[in-house]
Amino acid sequence: MGGVRLSYAISQWLALATRFRPALEAFIKLRDEKEIAFRANSSDFDSFMDVHTLNHNLDEDRRTIALFKETANISPENAKRLYHVVEQILVAEGMHQDCAPFLESKSRLNRSIDSYESALQYEESSYRKDSPLRGYARKHFLHDSVRLIGLLALNNRHAEAVTVRQRCIAVLDDDEFRGALDNAVLGYLPKYEGF
Repeated sequence: MGGVRLSYAISQWLALATRFRPALEAFIKLRDEKEIAFRANSSDFDSFMDVHTLNHNLDEDRRTIALFKETANISPENAKRLYHVVEQILVAEGMHQDCAPFLESKSRLNRSIDSYESALQYEESSYRKDSPLRGYARKHFLHDSVRLIGLLALNNRHAEAVTVRQRCIAVLDDDEFRGALDNAVLGYLPKYEGF
């Protein structure tokens, strides 16, 4: 029930915290305890996810970034496993260079394509044509591709960005997708909500 715990339950707790100060204090105390637990074992992915979610709900994403950067200095391998959790907030903060050591474009693109194709098959077999859930695979693939290409371009890895763009277009090609990828090659990263 991790998804429920990290989304609905926390949002309800924070709603209570706006009216009941001890609930906010308990929320912050839990976050602090999770940070201590993660520092004691920086390979504990679940603790980092808890810290990330708690900080995000407290509008303290920079605190998560600081913890990630601390981990990267101490244990680059553990930071590599955590990177996908913080990429979006690093981008939102304009910290593109901090992403550079973790941009493994080939393996990431392979995972993204596999995920897109699996999700697309699921959508087509499970949802009616008018379902609002259809289109999620395309939207996610677009956002992930644009972010990867844009980050490569912003980190002066232009040849790699162009190669990734070509592979993406071989998987999905329409005017909107091609235009977004072309902008990403120029280093343009639009803000996406929910990703």
